[in-house]
Amino acid sequence: MTDFKNEEVDIFYILHKLKELLKKWNALLFRGINFIVKRWYVLLVLIIAGVALGYYEKNNTEKDKKAKVLLRINFDSVNYVYTSLELLNEKLSQGDNKFLKKIDYTNAQQEIKEFELTPIVNLKEIIADYDPNDRNLEAIVKNLDFPTEEDEERKISETFTTQYKYHILEFVLTSEATEESIRKIIAYLNNNELLQELKEVSVRDIMEQVEYNKKTIEQINRVLDTYTTNESLPSPSAQIFVVDKNFSINNIIEKKIELQKEIEELNKYLVYSKDIVVMVNEPMVIKLNRGFLDKKHILYPIVFVGIFLVLALLRSIYIHLKHKAEETEAAETVQ
Repeated sequence: MTDFKNEEVDIFYILHKLKELLKKWNALLFRGINFIVKRWYVLLVLIIAGVALGYYEKNNTEKDKKAKVLLRINFDSVNYVYTSLELLNEKLSQGDNKFLKKIDYTNAQQEIKEFELTPIVNLKEIIADYDPNDRNLEAIVKNLDFPTEEDEERKISETFTTQYKYHILEFVLTSEATEESIRKIIAYLNNNELLQELKEVSVRDIMEQVEYNKKTIEQINRVLDTYTTNESLPSPSAQIFVVDKNFSINNIIEKKIELQKEIEELNKYLVYSKDIVVMVNEPMVIKLNRGFLDKKHILYPIVFVGIFLVLALLRSIYIHLKHKAEETEAAETVQ
């Protein structure tokens, strides 16, 4: 019975304390509202000043810009491109004007704030490099589906970066930047004599392969024409295919189809092989929209009013503590 009465007393005590706390909060809220009502003219001036300043900066301050470019990286030079961009980023942060002058881009610091290159993940590009029965392909698939704890945080894009052909290069630029700013970066990436020589040799070999395939298809067509007319099959030494009466027409047709597909793929490759790094889309430089941070005519009034209210609160706390200290001193003097 005594425990029950004690529990009732505890509940009433808690309710009493909550009631007192609620009264204090109500009093503080009233004092705050009363302060705002009495100082409405100060708040109005701050709001007007903030709106005016916000619109002034909006109309007289150039915004930063951004751009996004789709790149095709050829001739197994992905590592070179990523390393070159990392080097450029370091030189920009260090303000190395000697290096920037060397690459003929002395205004890079005034035009580029930051950039990032990321691969477009395409697993078909990875799988296409392996035969269906290749054990390495099986290991890759297992690694993607069931990553180990050690590799759990590693992104697929980071694991196979060097094997992707397409990459996105994103820029944050200053107001002074133009499309030419981006073209200078691409020119810097393509300015490698060794890779340029590799490009020329690769393109020449591909063009020779295309011509070789075309000649082979012409020879196959002559063989097929002779076959359909039921004539004897000539086989001069200049021909690649020497055909006897026991040849398989199906194999010949399949070979022709295979060569035609190969020519199609090689021609597509040549379109994108004009340089080491090729811009697939034209660079579009647009103003960077930072959302609410760009709405300074709204942000500034909020900041001004907030600073005023915080200073008023600090002043109120100071006065309250000062009165408490004076009361304590007065009580000690009486004693």
